[in-house]
Amino acid sequence: MEQFSEFEGRIKDALDRISVSIEKSENVREDSTGIDHDARNTISELIAANKQLEDQLQKAKDSQEAYEILELRTQLDQLERDRQEETKEMQRLYDQLALALNNGDATVGEDA
Repeated sequence: MEQFSEFEGRIKDALDRISVSIEKSENVREDSTGIDHDARNTISELIAANKQLEDQLQKAKDSQEAYEILELRTQLDQLERDRQEETKEMQRLYDQLALALNNGDATVGEDA
C-alpha cells in the first residue's frame, strides 16, 4: 500500500509539472503569434504524456481497489467458515446438554 501511495504521489507531481509547463506554453502562444513548430510538438507531447500518466494512475487505483476487494472477500469467506464451525460446535454442546438433562446422570463434556 505504501508503494502505491508513493507511486501515486510521484505521478501527481509529474502531472503537476506537466500542467505548469503546458500552461506556460499556452501563455507564450497567446503572447506571441509566431510560436514555432517544435514548441507545438512539445506541447502535444506533454499533453499526450499527461493523458498517459492519468490513465496509468487510474489503472493503478483500479488494480489496488480490485486487490482490496479480493482481500475482503477472502476474509469474509474465512469468517463464514468460522461461523459455521462455531454453529456446529454449539449444536454439539446443546445436544450433549439435552442428553445430560434427559439422562440425569451424564456430565456435560463427555462425548455423546
